[in-house]
Amino acid sequence: MVSHYRAKKRDDHLPPIDLHDLGPKRQKLIRKILSSCDGKRAFEVLEDLYERAEIGSPPPYLAIRPAEEGRQSMVIVRHSGTEDEKSTGVAAAGLESPLDSPEAVAFFENYCADLLFRLHARLDPATIRFSTVIRMYLERVRPGNVIPGNEELARLEARSHGERDPMRSYKDHCHTAVEILKFVTDDRLGSLNANFGIDYKKFAQSKPKHGAREGGGKVDGPSDTTVLLRLSFMRLVFDWFRREFRPPFRVEFETPEATPGETADLVWEEVQRAVLHCLGYVWDGIGFVTQWVMHDGEWRLEFVRIGGQDTAHWAQHVAGHAAVIRLLLIYWLTGTRLHTILKLGWRPMTWRGWVDAARQWIHRNGRKSPNYFKKPRENSPMLPCVAELFARWSAEDERGAANERWPLRMDGGAYVVHNGRGGPAEGVVELARSALDAVGVDARLHDLKGGGVTAYWHAGFGLGQIALYFGNREDSIDRAYRSLKNSEEAVKRPRADPETITLERLVDPGKKLPAIPRSDPPPPVGAVVKGADRLIRGEMEAAISRVLHG
Repeated sequence: MVSHYRAKKRDDHLPPIDLHDLGPKRQKLIRKILSSCDGKRAFEVLEDLYERAEIGSPPPYLAIRPAEEGRQSMVIVRHSGTEDEKSTGVAAAGLESPLDSPEAVAFFENYCADLLFRLHARLDPATIRFSTVIRMYLERVRPGNVIPGNEELARLEARSHGERDPMRSYKDHCHTAVEILKFVTDDRLGSLNANFGIDYKKFAQSKPKHGAREGGGKVDGPSDTTVLLRLSFMRLVFDWFRREFRPPFRVEFETPEATPGETADLVWEEVQRAVLHCLGYVWDGIGFVTQWVMHDGEWRLEFVRIGGQDTAHWAQHVAGHAAVIRLLLIYWLTGTRLHTILKLGWRPMTWRGWVDAARQWIHRNGRKSPNYFKKPRENSPMLPCVAELFARWSAEDERGAANERWPLRMDGGAYVVHNGRGGPAEGVVELARSALDAVGVDARLHDLKGGGVTAYWHAGFGLGQIALYFGNREDSIDRAYRSLKNSEEAVKRPRADPETITLERLVDPGKKLPAIPRSDPPPPVGAVVKGADRLIRGEMEAAISRVLHG
């Protein structure tokens, strides 16, 4: 039997320096100079270390190298007593002194700062601040081909070559660095120990993400997965620091254990409640609120609308949440990722996806947009009943554009999820989250996809078919939803016919959904006739039907 051996990880650290060999006074002087270098020029600190503590080599200086055969006169950085030199890239023609060139002086300052930091990392890395190492790492990984202010041009250039956005990873790193710095503040590397990751997890999860809600509850802190992603960033920082500067000091920590998160797929009842909120109905935690109103001398029940008697406020709410309804339904019925949904249009585009309702296909990527192996955005067919929904939305948008004279868009035409005039729906994600929160649904928007997969499964589709309709690889869908195969209902499912299935059968294959709950107030004093709720009976069901079928 063949044995497999795990290679031992190479130690990149230098042997530790015993500062006691330098003598207590010299040791104290070195640490004093290094700890008090804030606000000083790096050249001055190098000079102090050499002259007062006899550490390092003579400080460098700027000089002009005369012109030679095949080489022009240049401003260089030269080390005293050696022939070592480094060009600043600045021509010396016309300069009387190398200090007359601001570019050469700036290069010299950066060169000295690098020398000083390397010496600091070699002599006393424990006194270096976390923030300094993180800042230097971010400066190193910032895309060099992106000029500040021209990020959009760099993004389009990357897409033209099939590459991902060069600034995306950098911006993610910057966001993570901000969160880490809240924990380390002004601490130095000497405080790093094996429990760094465990301590950060406790710190991060003890803080709410967005502060207190109106009801007094707290938003949960970051999940274990988010914490591990942030700690993986710190491992990148420390690995770079160790390889680049090789300090005689271990910058390592143990990774905390992660508890698998519980998935809470959004069922159709919850999506339905959020849609009704978008239509202006009021949810009180039990059901949709009704009130008693006098009609022709009789008490009748009516639904309470957002805005009360202010119809203008209600109409504004409904118009502002029209994009939210589309977002929720597209996510639940097609499994398209949120970022992609927000960019979908109605006609073929170069950089954005589009919906071809006539051919019943959804193109999640533009024709030249890059695709990714881990989270592919595959094009896929749609069920005919879902395609009919898109076709109706497309017809509505065409009528709206003609009647209201929507502005022409130069970025690929009108959006599917739009702002009422064909443009991108700004703030729609926050509105969607608030809609779910308003009807008591504690879930992420991405849980809409899981609810859609589960609904397709119970309607009779196999995981392979669902992967096709949702634009995912079959193995990833099978891995994530394998528990559906092992459920007791797996043998009781109907067999779905994609050509004939309706949206009603898709969302409620067994016709087991309960009636949409109402929250009726106590009856008023006086006679209440039988059938006092006949004006609102079936009203919400009819509203949902109009959303699905027009």
